[in-house]
Amino acid sequence: MGTVTEQAVMVLDNTRRNTFETCPKKYYWEFKLDLRTSRGSSPLRFGSCVHDGLEAYYEYVMEHDWEPREPAVQAGVLAINDCWERESKGFEYVDDFRSRDTAIETLQTYITHYEDESGYMKILAPEIPFKVSVPMDGR
Repeated sequence: MGTVTEQAVMVLDNTRRNTFETCPKKYYWEFKLDLRTSRGSSPLRFGSCVHDGLEAYYEYVMEHDWEPREPAVQAGVLAINDCWERESKGFEYVDDFRSRDTAIETLQTYITHYEDESGYMKILAPEIPFKVSVPMDGR
């Protein structure tokens, strides 16, 4: 059997894994053919943007330390804004309580709730995707 090339390595995240597990045809349409519906999911957009905000916050802390905290918070807010623009482009959404402002408020509430974590926690990495070698010839 030949060696697995770099092109044969797939970065697999939970969204792709879960989509394939739920419906292989949907996985094929979304991730192979890049087909999507015109209606976006408000819960997914909200969750993705809060996730991006938290990731940016902890990346800033990891690189610059915990104090001063405000630049880390601003990095998180900027990431939420960038995500909101990216996720909203080309989709229609139902307006509900999951707004950009609520996402930013969620980030700020989280940071306030866990403000003492700087005394006992060292950030090693906000998130590390795992890689799975997948033979592309079907073996």
